[in-house]
Amino acid sequence: MEHINGSIRLSATDLVGHLHCRHLTSRDIEVANGMRERPKSWDPLLEILWERGARHEQGFVDHLKSQGYQVTVIEGVGVDDDAIARTRAAMAAGDEIIVQGAFRANEWVGRTVLLRRLDTRAPSSSG
Repeated sequence: MEHINGSIRLSATDLVGHLHCRHLTSRDIEVANGMRERPKSWDPLLEILWERGARHEQGFVDHLKSQGYQVTVIEGVGVDDDAIARTRAAMAAGDEIIVQGAFRANEWVGRTVLLRRLDTRAPSSSG
């Protein structure tokens, strides 16, 4: 959740947090509006899980490359204008696989794990 240009931007994580705890949403809004500081916590188990997830994702990207797929990685973690522009450019160029694509629709933002281009043209009837 971010406060940008007078609006609150939401992500899928914010929606899941709200479904689990509405009080969390009110706290997140206070943080986004600068009324409260973001809690500072460090959990070594979560750090280990994050590292394992990152290694798994990199291993899958390496596997796709070894299978001959052309893979475009959108670097970074945020959903800023540059990441969105790079994602759109990769899609417009017809890149086969896009990792960590960034999207924004109205006040919702998010990053995909993986996008794969599919050819949706009808098969030729000429055989």
